[in-house]
Amino acid sequence: MRSNISFYQLTGLVFLLFLSGLLKSVAQQYTLDNIRSVTILTGTTNHKDWQLNVKEHKGSLLLENNGTRVLSSLYVEIPVMSLKGNKKGMEKDAYKAMKAETHPNVSFSLTAPVALEPSVDNTYNIIARGDLSISGITKPIELRFTLTRTTNGVDLEGEKSIDMTEFGIEPPKAFWGLLKVNKEVTVKFTTTFLK
Repeated sequence: MRSNISFYQLTGLVFLLFLSGLLKSVAQQYTLDNIRSVTILTGTTNHKDWQLNVKEHKGSLLLENNGTRVLSSLYVEIPVMSLKGNKKGMEKDAYKAMKAETHPNVSFSLTAPVALEPSVDNTYNIIARGDLSISGITKPIELRFTLTRTTNGVDLEGEKSIDMTEFGIEPPKAFWGLLKVNKEVTVKFTTTFLK
């Protein structure tokens, strides 16, 4: 019995299988590891500094390599109710100010791919453009951070100052207005994404 597959068809099939394997290797998807990731919000009042720690994150990151390594997708989401401080009253004020009941998440989504410059130590300085959504308001921002490729993932580290009033958040007051929270909040993050 003779085979109906010609040499050219077989060669074409092998080429397609090779190409599909190659295409899979040029894009790597990573998922945010909540346990290894740390995000802290800090600010000041007319009395003392304050801090809220993020207890829950989720997100994803996509690196592509088409001759040039590219950060093509980055998404991070934080539930407002996962912000925890050392005082329950501070948490409650933050949830109320950020309208947690109607807008339960804060999110950042990359809007433009970022080409990574060649690096000897797998660390890259990134200037990312994306949309930041807080309290139902979405604004474009520029986010600067370092991206470090590790053996099993990617680490991001950076910080960003945010004016709460740009997102419709009235800085909380306490004790009949004697204690006033300043409108600037600094977000510091060390985020780990794993394969």
